[in-house]
Amino acid sequence: MVLEGKEISVLALGEARWEAFGRAGWGDSETAELRQRQVRAIELVSGCRVVTDSIETAGKPGVLTANVQCPST
Repeated sequence: MVLEGKEISVLALGEARWEAFGRAGWGDSETAELRQRQVRAIELVSGCRVVTDSIETAGKPGVLTANVQCPST
């Protein structure tokens, strides 16, 4: 998927866990912008909300792993 002109790859890991990969691009002031883009990509692909206290980025540059909470139907 492309967000704000930058490519983000999203992968379902199972059990409400998702991963997003992307690199900081020109114009990103900090990795915070990349993180926001990754969270948004996971939410768009999964249709669920990222649980912000579940976000992990340690040890894998450019990779964000998070749990999602889906609306009950």
